[in-house]
Amino acid sequence: MNQEIYQEILDNALNETIKVRESKEGWNFIKKGKYLTLTNTQYKDLNYKLAKLEGVIPVNFEKAAHFYFNDNQAQKKVRNNIEEITKVEQVSQDTHVILVKLKAKFVVSAREVIGVQSMQRLSENEIVIYRANLKEHPKVPFKKDVIRCEGKIYGIFLTKVDENLTKFEAYLILDPKGNIPAFIVNFVTESLLQEFENDIINIIKQK
Repeated sequence: MNQEIYQEILDNALNETIKVRESKEGWNFIKKGKYLTLTNTQYKDLNYKLAKLEGVIPVNFEKAAHFYFNDNQAQKKVRNNIEEITKVEQVSQDTHVILVKLKAKFVVSAREVIGVQSMQRLSENEIVIYRANLKEHPKVPFKKDVIRCEGKIYGIFLTKVDENLTKFEAYLILDPKGNIPAFIVNFVTESLLQEFENDIINIIKQK
């Protein structure tokens, strides 16, 4: 797939993510952590809720952007549900194809999701990192024992407050495919808060 096609897919994904971000009504409070608040809302006709995490975090916004766009191994280290995060293809300086493998857990079998990920500066003080789902990629063959998920929305907006404070917003929804009990879906949604709080702690610790 050439760069122009990837960019078209990414543009559509970013437009949809911005539309979600601009929606101010219908968000339900789920849980509050040290740095972030987790809410969710209905997204189209999906059975799974769209999650939003937001808060002001004590990190430089450029440093946070580097973590979420480039530092796959650091993300994997603090995510208990992730088996592997791999850069599959470098499309351009600010765009690459990424494979995320999720561990089997409870009665849920192993899963994976492929996406083309990009980082874009929306203004001098705001960066967005976002993904568009890919159903397939020549370097990632299908496996019988792994279910391929569909990433519906993935967008992280980082807005500079000052040199050491950043407004953080993440919008996330993943269609895991297959039949998964509701209690597990709810558990995974709530676990997002701790995962992203762990990210922030990790970024703070980095020199």
